[in-house]
Amino acid sequence: MTNKEIQNAYVGDTQVAKICLGTDIVWPTIVYSAIPLTFEILSAGTITWERYAGGSTNSKTIQYKKNDGEWTSITSNTGSSAPSISVVPGDIVVFKGNNNSYCSGPGYNLFGGSATFKAYGNILSLIYGDNYQTETELPSGNTVNTLHNFDSLFWKNSGITDTSNIIMPQNTKNTCYHKMFEDCINLEKAPALPAATLEPYAYQYMFANCPKLVYVKCLATNISASSCTSNWLSSVSPTGTFVKHPNATWERTVNGIPAGWTVEDADI
Repeated sequence: MTNKEIQNAYVGDTQVAKICLGTDIVWPTIVYSAIPLTFEILSAGTITWERYAGGSTNSKTIQYKKNDGEWTSITSNTGSSAPSISVVPGDIVVFKGNNNSYCSGPGYNLFGGSATFKAYGNILSLIYGDNYQTETELPSGNTVNTLHNFDSLFWKNSGITDTSNIIMPQNTKNTCYHKMFEDCINLEKAPALPAATLEPYAYQYMFANCPKLVYVKCLATNISASSCTSNWLSSVSPTGTFVKHPNATWERTVNGIPAGWTVEDADI
């Protein structure tokens, strides 16, 4: 069926709004780069915005909107003082911010909570706010605060299950995704990683101890920088699929492609 035919299709008296394959929407086609970072809630609980291992100077303020509500600002805090968003299955929570980095000095800021969810949309909405659609790269800079961009952002989040439709930047910076999804024990699919050149420590421990992770697509061709993939796929599922750039050469270790995974070349 064409898009026009689908738009005019009905089930009884109800016009078809979307078509799903399992829980995935296959029509209408979604342009994820045009959507801010979004959490689609699968089970009830909370989404928290937490601050770890740093003083109050390391707190970060972001905004969220739940369903058709208004934008609300939240500032990270520690423990029970961390702001919490109550959610139920089917809720859609959208996030944006104007922070170059979510890790500074000894402290880092991350999404926690008890809800189960899948995440999609443009991760750069957390850095560029409303201007995320006009930017494709992480900001330049030579200070710690602009290098650890998304360091530990989802660290130990047991609720996140699928990040395959998160749109990532076209470049990397030093330590930009260090431990970003480490210990996400229910994560099955990683976001596609389009950056061609990896900076030092860029992906270090990025997916370490994600025992259900079975799919990674990484298009990097220059992975020579110091520790750029050190232990990035340690303790993931023993079998899975790794899609690489046809010109890339990887070692078969936890620092490259796990030994038991199937390797495929991307259609470039």
